[in-house]
Amino acid sequence: MHGFQIAGGSVPGWEHTQPGKPAWHNNQDAYHWRSGEDHLVAVVCDGCSSAPQSELGALLVARLITTVLTQHLSGSFKLSKENAGELLSSLKAELLAVLGSLERVAAMAGVDSLLAESFLHTILGVVMTKEVTLIFSLGDGVWAINGEVSVIPRYEANKPPYLAYHLIPSTLDARDLEFVVLHVLPTCDLESLVIGSDGVADLASAAELPLPLLGTPLGPLSQFWKEARYVDNPDAIRRRLAMANREWVDQERHIRHGLLPDDTTLVVVRRTPCKET
Repeated sequence: MHGFQIAGGSVPGWEHTQPGKPAWHNNQDAYHWRSGEDHLVAVVCDGCSSAPQSELGALLVARLITTVLTQHLSGSFKLSKENAGELLSSLKAELLAVLGSLERVAAMAGVDSLLAESFLHTILGVVMTKEVTLIFSLGDGVWAINGEVSVIPRYEANKPPYLAYHLIPSTLDARDLEFVVLHVLPTCDLESLVIGSDGVADLASAAELPLPLLGTPLGPLSQFWKEARYVDNPDAIRRRLAMANREWVDQERHIRHGLLPDDTTLVVVRRTPCKET
C-alpha cells in the first residue's frame, strides 16, 4: 500500500522443538499479506499445538483470508467503521463454505477428521485502506497501534475459539466463534501497526534477557516498528527471532534453549518516512 512498508517473521518455540531435537515439531504459526496501491491485508494464524497438522491449515487459511478480503476491497465494498462487522460476517461465511467443502472431499477420500487435525487455529488480522484501518481477531494474540501494545489473553486451559468449531463438535457456543472488531481508526492517524501470535507476549517479556551466545539484551518489542532495518530487509524480523531462540551448549555440555517457548510470529506495518529535501 502506498505510504507504508510491511515485513514479517516467524520461528518455532522451543517447547515445540525440544533441546537438541530441532525437527521434533513444525512451526504451527503462519502469516501472509497482500498489498495493493490503495489497500493492504495481513493475517497471522496460530495453529492448535495438540493437533497433528495445524501448520497446514494455518498456512492455507492465512492465504485464503488475504485473498477473500482483497477481493472485497478491490470490488465495490468501501470499508468504514460502521460496516466492519459486515465485512467480517462475509469473511466468516466464505471461509466456512471452503472448510465445509474440504471436509466433504476429505470424507470421500476416507479422512474423517481433516478439520480437527489441520484447521484449528486462531486468527488475527488487519485490513487497511487509504481511509480506514481495521484490526480483528478470533482467538488470542498480540497487536499494537502506534506503539500501544494490547495482549488478547490466552484462554482458560489454553482452549481458544477456532472458526472450524462451527462445523465440528465443540463445547463452545456459536456466539463465541465470531470475529471480533478490536480497533478501527483513520489510516491518516496510523504510524505503525503490529499483529502477532500469542508468542509475541513472551517476546515482549524477554526484552531484558540476554540473547543466547551474544549476551546483549534482546531489546523491547518497539524495536520492530521503530528501527527501519526490520522493514527494509525482508528477513530481518525472522533473523532477530531466530537469534532470540537459538540453542546453545553451556560449559557443562548441557543443551540450553532460547528465549521463546511458543511459536512466535509478527507482522509489522510502518509508515514510510518522508524523504528530507
